[in-house]
Amino acid sequence: GRLEHMKLHGAFKTPLGTLRVNGTMQADSTLKYIDFTGNVSTKQFQLGSLLENKDLGCVAVDAHVDGSIDSVQFTNCKAKAHIQKIQEH
Repeated sequence: GRLEHMKLHGAFKTPLGTLRVNGTMQADSTLKYIDFTGNVSTKQFQLGSLLENKDLGCVAVDAHVDGSIDSVQFTNCKAKAHIQKIQEH
């Protein structure tokens, strides 16, 4: 799609784990206001490393998110998630 309206589908591989995304993103013409909705899942994401929490390990999550960003800040975000696994260290 165009930059103002994109379909997001795929796997984003990072050093912390892989995020699978299936959703949409809509932006105004200046790209300063963005709405997004979709599903995000991961099986072995190192959430503890992301949060710098040594007691928390990997998580497995399936989530549906709806939200918006204004000037690179989350202004509104709703998530409904099913947490399948949380590892402790």
